[in-house]
Amino acid sequence: MSCEGHSHDHDHDDEMGVSLQAHIDMSQVYCLNEHEPNAGRSVLKPFVDRLTFDPSLQSPRDDDDLELLMHIPFSEAVSIKYITISGRASIFLPNENEEEATSAPCTVKVFANRNDIDFDTARDMDADVTLELVPPEHTVEVQQNIASSMNEEREEVNLGASLDYPLRPASKFKYCSSVTLFFGDK
Repeated sequence: MSCEGHSHDHDHDDEMGVSLQAHIDMSQVYCLNEHEPNAGRSVLKPFVDRLTFDPSLQSPRDDDDLELLMHIPFSEAVSIKYITISGRASIFLPNENEEEATSAPCTVKVFANRNDIDFDTARDMDADVTLELVPPEHTVEVQQNIASSMNEEREEVNLGASLDYPLRPASKFKYCSSVTLFFGDK
């Protein structure tokens, strides 16, 4: 599973001072099958950077196993209301190069308070919640509509976009010591 330009950021309503960024134990964050060491950590961006495409997370290009498993522990128990996920496109062609094409995931399985999740467990176990991700093109369409209304060239306007996915039932994500995200599909 490739996640080119795909960010998993847990900063919510930062302007209101309730971001979880300060509570993530970054030294213990890990991502299995990431394209480069610590790429998973790098996409846990501050709220103010949520609209940027870089850094990004993806599986290795030469790997047929496209799944990603990201474990995010917290330094204290937190309540998670939303996960913000952003991306470029369902199929992204950097510099129009088909050999570097990547695609965004369709779903993410979210597990709360589990330190024992591996790929087999994530595939087989029911998640606390499975999120159906909106195709990133939706945000591109919104950007193009805004650019048109501003009478700007579409290529020149990059407003960035992210979507907040509510985590329900909320009781599963109260007093959360960790969250594990499994991206296993296209």
